Amino acid sequence: MSNIASILGEKKIRAKYPHYMSQIDQLYREQQVNSTGKIEFPIDPLKVPHQFHPLIPAAGFWGETDDGFRAYLVELAPTELVESIVAVYSEWWQELEEWLCGSEANLPDPSDEHVRFCCLSIAADFANVELNCRYEQQR
Repeated sequence: MSNIASILGEKKIRAKYPHYMSQIDQLYREQQVNSTGKIEFPIDPLKVPHQFHPLIPAAGFWGETDDGFRAYLVELAPTELVESIVAVYSEWWQELEEWLCGSEANLPDPSDEHVRFCCLSIAADFANVELNCRYEQQR
């Protein structure tokens, strides 16, 4: 698996795309979604299968549980970043789907980590659609 997943966490995004992150910070302040002022959600590595640990920063940031906010994260993201989400998920999706659709999916109260990774999957699907729309608009 590539190291591209490492650029999808909040710290790396904040460093590389400060304008994008200032937009996201403003949205969080307006919506008061996260009272801690921290966008990235802490994920307990002990609740995530070891092979998915490289994706924890991505799930912490892109695995937003609020559908509208998750859409904003993708819609406002620079194209290079949207491409990265799609690329990372396309590398990992088969293994992730086995976990995400496994026994924990049927629990009445799955772990926050499982939910975040499910939301990462949804963000990646949306990013793929968003990317196709952007490419269509360029034609």
